[in-house]
Amino acid sequence: MARYRLEDVIGASEPMERVRGLIRKYSKLDATVLILGESGTGKEMTAQSMHRLSRRKDFPFVAMNCGAFPEALLESELARKRTVRL
Repeated sequence: MARYRLEDVIGASEPMERVRGLIRKYSKLDATVLILGESGTGKEMTAQSMHRLSRRKDFPFVAMNCGAFPEALLESELARKRTVRL
């Protein structure tokens, strides 16, 4: 279940405003989105916010920790999907 909303993403800096804009923009797409970042940067919050703004908001939110996949498997899976990078 996605519990975070866009309003939960705090910060008033220019980069944070850009992140919120990207969340709004990409939540409208029917595409796979790969969110990259260091530990503790809010990737999960970003993903949940995006899900809650999307047409799929009434469906389950499924998070995947891609760090747990072997690189070759992850690469082949992402290559099969249309991917948008934030």
